Amino acid sequence: MENWTADSNEPKKFSQDRLKGCHICVLLVAFRRGFVPDGEIRSITQLEYDAAIERGIDVLVFQLQDSAKWWAKYDERERDPLLKEWRDSLGKKHVVQFFTDEPRSIDMLGPLGRWLTKMKVDRSESKMIQRIEWPECISPYPGLEWFDEKYAPLFFGRDGEVDLLIGKLKEPGGRFLIISGPSGSGKSSLVAAGLWQALVKKGELSGSQSWIWLRITPAADSRGPFASLAAGLHHAFPKMTAQADDLACKLASDPTALASHIIPLMSQGQELLLFVDQLEELFTQAFPSAEIQSFLSCLVTFSGDLQNRLRVVTTIRDEFFHQLANTEPVRRRINEGFHVLVSQLLPTVLRDMIQKPAAATGYTFEPALVDTILNDAGKEPGHLPLVAYALKQLFELREQKSRTFTHAAYQAMGGVVGAISSKADQMIATLGQQSSASFDRVFPELVHIERDRPPTSKRASVSYFKGDEEANKVIQVLAGRECRVLVIADDKQGTTVEVAHEKLFSAWAKLKSWIDDSGPDLRLIDYEEESARRWFETGCHLQELWRLERAQKVDKALARFKKMRSSELGAVLRPQPMLMKRLDDASLSHHDRLLIA
Repeated sequence: MENWTADSNEPKKFSQDRLKGCHICVLLVAFRRGFVPDGEIRSITQLEYDAAIERGIDVLVFQLQDSAKWWAKYDERERDPLLKEWRDSLGKKHVVQFFTDEPRSIDMLGPLGRWLTKMKVDRSESKMIQRIEWPECISPYPGLEWFDEKYAPLFFGRDGEVDLLIGKLKEPGGRFLIISGPSGSGKSSLVAAGLWQALVKKGELSGSQSWIWLRITPAADSRGPFASLAAGLHHAFPKMTAQADDLACKLASDPTALASHIIPLMSQGQELLLFVDQLEELFTQAFPSAEIQSFLSCLVTFSGDLQNRLRVVTTIRDEFFHQLANTEPVRRRINEGFHVLVSQLLPTVLRDMIQKPAAATGYTFEPALVDTILNDAGKEPGHLPLVAYALKQLFELREQKSRTFTHAAYQAMGGVVGAISSKADQMIATLGQQSSASFDRVFPELVHIERDRPPTSKRASVSYFKGDEEANKVIQVLAGRECRVLVIADDKQGTTVEVAHEKLFSAWAKLKSWIDDSGPDLRLIDYEEESARRWFETGCHLQELWRLERAQKVDKALARFKKMRSSELGAVLRPQPMLMKRLDDASLSHHDRLLIA
């Protein structure tokens, strides 16, 4: 290419035209990049490689070993810093075969044989997957939402973990099961789709096809876990006569009351499987410790009695798992082995989760696109939500009526990492500056921040933002069909909003930056809310009232986010009416009167 006499576009066109009809590209890289055309920073060889990747052509990479003897005039390692950068990047993206200055050291047969085997396996697996009826307008990937019963037919790759859960439930004591793992490891989907399908659809436990399945989260009702449980039971048992509020009070005071309310509503041999998802909400929503202990003890004790016909499966983020040990019945179950730890997925499992839903619904990927997604995902911790969102975006961005997911669409949306950020930023940009400023109004209600722990999500009532037009615009746009980084849901308590997945807190650059900047003020508000509650609970000692400087800091943080203070915090920040009322108490000591003064 160095002696090409035509304009610099001619060799570029020629080299890339040669790729037409190719299924595989063999790239040999020694100690130089080759001819760099005018106006380019990449060589002809690199441009040909880029074109192969863009077209989805598989690339086999061979590199000359760094220690090989080579002609000095063809060794540009010292003169071209971009050469090392490219060689290193190839090593991260491909399985590189190395060769020496000995011609026979280049082994083509092995890599070609493995490539042919892989192609046969991919094609045979695609043929083996049974096609299912699936609506044309609905993505085979749920995006940031978990796989649920609707998506269960497209839940692939985690058969081993599902079998492990079934095995635990088959054991004599397997009526209370804890599943822990990091955020983004697919715990909710594993239970809501994988375990649900094994039990309710396939009947892998005796009688399980007739079981009643109920999913709740502890903070679905902001009043506490018993209120959330009562609301869920009303949904699962429409004929239940007790009002949800009355039932919540009864369960909180006497957990054994659960039996008298649900057993008469189940047919003979039927059981209730209660799936308590996101159990960490018990520890992030400022529920009283006594209520948490009572709720957990109730679940373990009640499910342990066969006569009650209740099984409980829970999921919890691993950084909160140790707090379960504070409840003795739960600790005993953990020590008995009724705990399953899930971790980040192996590449082979993730490949199935990418390819098989497409194959089952009649979609295909351009060659090497799945490998590109896997390679990009491998660089990101907690990558499963990012991949899930990117796959849904591939579906949304495909050409009309096309059943092929393309490299061009993948690159356009920013790949695995950029898909969420770019889409959310685009949607926020459509709102203008005033609505964008409503970040400070919306997200303090959707994120819980603790020191030295990753942020966790909170659920907020949409009515909280009533009258705030700009905040509601933010919610509607981010929860809309084109974005869906927020989820709006309706239940008996009203309409709620929450983030679609906690991975957003680190993957969406704008939100991460906001959390880093807002964290200290949000932690201050949470801390002082708890301090105010403790002040009232421990006797309202006057000597513990706050100084003006402390109250001013809290007021400033509340004003920044336009947050409503609790009645307890309000009383501590503005204690004058309460103190004046206490002065009317004839029994008030002289010392306390001086403190009030």
